[in-house]
Order: sequence, then structure tokens, then C-alpha cells
Amino acid sequence: MTNDACQASRIERGGLVLHVFTSPEVGEMVNSLVIETPNALVVVDVPLYQPFADEFRAYLGGLGKPIERILVTHAHPDHWLTLASFRDHPTYAFREAIDEMAFLKDLAVGYHTSIHPDLVPREVVLPANTIEPGPLVVDGVELVLHKLLDAEATATMLVEIPAIKTLLANDLVYDRCYLYVATRKADGSSTVDSWIDALHAFKARDLELIVPGHGSPSGPEIFDDNIAYLEFARGVLATASDGPELVRRFKERFPDHRLELTLTMSAVMLYPPASA
Repeated sequence: MTNDACQASRIERGGLVLHVFTSPEVGEMVNSLVIETPNALVVVDVPLYQPFADEFRAYLGGLGKPIERILVTHAHPDHWLTLASFRDHPTYAFREAIDEMAFLKDLAVGYHTSIHPDLVPREVVLPANTIEPGPLVVDGVELVLHKLLDAEATATMLVEIPAIKTLLANDLVYDRCYLYVATRKADGSSTVDSWIDALHAFKARDLELIVPGHGSPSGPEIFDDNIAYLEFARGVLATASDGPELVRRFKERFPDHRLELTLTMSAVMLYPPASA
């Protein structure tokens, strides 16, 4: 994958088409997903930066079907920052995620402007509607929205398509990318243990296709890959003395993983620079 080109792939399964639109590494390799039914599109997450949102918008237009809704899975900005480019369509997220987006918005814009000022969207908006977990039927296709608390993010939406044994897992799993491991619970403790528990729970379900938030679609073996990563992370988080040590140990253990920016962000958030 180049550093300046998006990639799109199609997966045909059980009469549905899943589109995986992946931003380049500068856009954090985030997957913006489309569930294409016979008569409609359901979008799950939008890109981080404006040029990639423009490409995604053009890609959606080429599918020739109306967008029934856009679901935003969680509050991390790589999954929603360009939502203003899609405001002419209904947008939804869990209430907890919208509240966290409102809290993080200025910080997210400031941080991303500091590293890529020419890519940040001109306007930032939040999802316009809340939605609850549970079944959702679109164009005769049942989707099941799962609410996952205290994993990679504080609150995450996972979209299951039972008819085709598929889970749009978003950032529950990454594929051969460094995971963001700096999220903390309300009591200040790490979410790694509850994240591992969630991985075991979804591994036990009858699922065949798993689409991650970053990286390529996979089978259920991706759960074991992420469990192994997080078990290693548990030890590093308990013993690393500073950010550089954390980064070094992850890179030594997973030298072929991509998305080093996420690893760096984990280190910065866990070991913030001392105030002047």
C-alpha cells in the first residue's frame, strides 16, 4: 500500500456485497465499510482526512444506490473526523460515543492539524442521531449492533450480519497492525483485560468472516492473533518505564506490524510529556 492512495476491495457473500475502503497509512489505514444490499447502502465509518473522504464519497456515488444510513462505531477520530462530508445522509452512533467525540473533538483537530495541516477536514460535525444496540433491518437484511464497552475504545459498535456469519469488528481487532492500547476505564485502569475477554466471547460465536478496523478481512483466527498481542501488551504496560521502552519492546516482538503511528500514540497517551 502506498502512502497516498486509497484501496477498495469487494467481498460477495450470500447475496450481499461488502466493500472495504482502506485509507493509506498516512490516514491510519482505517477501513470505511459498506454493506451493499439489493437496493441500498449502509456505511460503517468514514475516513480520517479530507482527501480520502472525497475519494470515498466518489466511490459511494459509483455504486449507484442510496445511502440508507451511516454508522459511526466509536469516538477515535480516524473513524469519523470527516463526517461533515456526509452530512446529507442520516448519521448514527451510540450515545456514549457521541459524548466522547464532543469531548475529544478539539483535541483531535488540534493534534491532526499539528501533523497534517493540509489534510484535516474544513469542518467537523458529530453524528446527528443516537442508536441503540440490537437488531436493525435494512432492505430486508438483518444487522445486529453490539455495544462493546472498555476495549480499544470506551464504547464501540460492532455490526454482525447473521445471515452470512460476518462481523464488522471495527477496532475490536486489527490485522497485523499495532493496536492502540492506551484506553483506560473510568477508574483509571487499563482496558486490556476486558478487551481480551471480549475477544474470547466473539471467538466463541459462529462467525466465518471478520472485518477489522485496520487491515485485511480474515477468518476467526484473527481473534487469537489479537489475544496474543494483548497478552504481551499486558506485560509491557505493567513494566515499561517510559514511552520509548514501550515502543521498542512492541517493535522487537512484532517487527512486521504496520501502523507505527498507533504505537507512537499509545506511548504518548500513556506517558505524556512532562509539563514545562
